Amino acid sequence: MVENSHTAARPSWLCRRCGCPWPCHLAKGHLLVEYRDEPTGLGLYLAIQWGEASRELDGVDMSDALWDRFVGWIHPLRRR
Repeated sequence: MVENSHTAARPSWLCRRCGCPWPCHLAKGHLLVEYRDEPTGLGLYLAIQWGEASRELDGVDMSDALWDRFVGWIHPLRRR
């Protein structure tokens, strides 16, 4: 497992390390390495995180933007 200090602070869903919306750029890199042999597992993990964030982020628009933030960025994995 890759050491990842860029984890989500809940319930704000900001990165504990850099303060950016999670998953931040560095968290995404860590997740890609950690799940490099399990892209489906990565998608499931992030979809679960999206669901939890959607309940915890009061007043956040549940539009495509939140889905893209949590899950949409991994779509290029499918093209391989």
